[in-house]
Amino acid sequence: MLSTHSGAVDFPTTLRYKCDKGYSIDGSVLACKRQFQSQCKPSGQLDGMMSCQRITCGTPRVLPFANLVAPWTPRKSVEYDETVGYTCLEGYTVGGHAEFNTEFSVTFPDNGVLTDPEVCEPVKCGRAPRISNGRAAISGDVFFGMHLEYNCDTGYTLDGSLTAATEFQRHCLKDATFSDLPSERPCKPIHGGKAPALQNAIMTEYGGRPVAADSLPDIYYPNGLEYQCKAGHSENGSPSGPTKISSRVNSLGKLSPALPFGCMVITFTVRGQVKDSRNGRRLAGATVQVVGGSHEQTSNGFFALTGMRSGSVTLVYKKSGYIDSRKTFDVSGNINTGGLATSPCPRKWPLMSGALLSSGTGAQATSTHMGNGEAPKYLGWAEPAEPWS
Repeated sequence: MLSTHSGAVDFPTTLRYKCDKGYSIDGSVLACKRQFQSQCKPSGQLDGMMSCQRITCGTPRVLPFANLVAPWTPRKSVEYDETVGYTCLEGYTVGGHAEFNTEFSVTFPDNGVLTDPEVCEPVKCGRAPRISNGRAAISGDVFFGMHLEYNCDTGYTLDGSLTAATEFQRHCLKDATFSDLPSERPCKPIHGGKAPALQNAIMTEYGGRPVAADSLPDIYYPNGLEYQCKAGHSENGSPSGPTKISSRVNSLGKLSPALPFGCMVITFTVRGQVKDSRNGRRLAGATVQVVGGSHEQTSNGFFALTGMRSGSVTLVYKKSGYIDSRKTFDVSGNINTGGLATSPCPRKWPLMSGALLSSGTGAQATSTHMGNGEAPKYLGWAEPAEPWS
């Protein structure tokens, strides 16, 4: 009571009253509703007496990521000096740290305005952990409830096969940790199958490491393979051809570049000339034959035998009207014109009746002259005693 009156109230005394803190005559926060007065009337009754009631704030506010725990229903009005309790949803705390509180309250002071509530924030797990041969689709911090997806790098899938999935999910848990990986190394290199065996070659390296001679490993992206041709072989059969064959497994599980069937036996080309032994002229149309092998006809006296393997070889030189010549030599490289394969061919000389002829090479034949003017008769052929002269 604001009035200083004490004792009995007589007509026409007026008494002034003020509600206690947090109270008003209608539950509002208006200052005019916090005071009232009453007057003693001639009838002996106090007119204008009021009662004070607690100020009300209305129903509790609904807060994001939080549940109301007191009062138990959001329909109940909150009055002065009452406390409204909240609890954060799972995965949320006050401040977003896992060890922080998950419960808080607000009060209703005399001014009729609820105190500021805390904010429930999602728990922060931090940056997505790195994984081998894959990466997270999110570059910044990851919070509870976020969709975290990992994608395998090119050339990697979840089971190593070309058609398998290349992405998987992880979750930020309420304790600020990440859910487990599907496996220790979820992104696996694409499998290229078994390393192929190459004819006349030995696999020497895989992935930069030596390979046992008696085993061919399974191959995976992006490792490289290396083969060594066996002695006497090259990739294309040429003496100067490569003897190391390299490839690697690409992102499709294929070898790039594609490997050849194997190494080829190194062969050589033998070039030479066939000449008339008497005058040194080249013999066109002569045949040069490898004993036990192919043959080649000369063009203007020149010939070229390809596909010759190393080792001893015997050539036979033939032409009509000439003695067959034979020559044996070793092939250890390409032989050019003018080298070991060049050979002279001695002529065959006619034997004529009744005459003795002498060739420049020492070949002899007889001839008979007919006294009646007839042409000489050919009796046969004689070979020179020294065919290489």
